[in-house]
Amino acid sequence: MLTALALVDGNVLNEDFNLYLSITGERTKRVGLGTYADGADRVRPMLIFSNPLGIPQLDRTATLVHGDHGLSESFEDLVPVYTLKRSLAGKKARKFSCYRQKRDAPKGPVQELVNPFPTPNREETTHPRGRFTLPFRL
Repeated sequence: MLTALALVDGNVLNEDFNLYLSITGERTKRVGLGTYADGADRVRPMLIFSNPLGIPQLDRTATLVHGDHGLSESFEDLVPVYTLKRSLAGKKARKFSCYRQKRDAPKGPVQELVNPFPTPNREETTHPRGRFTLPFRL
């Protein structure tokens, strides 16, 4: 069962396209690894950004978050339900519109969500992966 869906303009998460290009280019992987020399390390970078479903108003429903503030004029079944604002460091905020189908839209005026993403505590160090402990000794 699908309980939540957020279709989100990528600029809501990050507008720095050069950052994206800097990690998606061709890389050199390490090959010939392991006991039998058939392993490889793909050296895949990973970016982590906020999850739109971390915003309570977007969870448990289907929402389209878009940069076009007049989308409902072209698509009559879409209704604006929120204005989402994100503050840029040292600059003005970016504004996006959140739409739902008429049948799923709450009654009342369009609400404003200002910097609604949860702010995670980030650490610079990574944590080991793939290790687990068995409850007995071999």
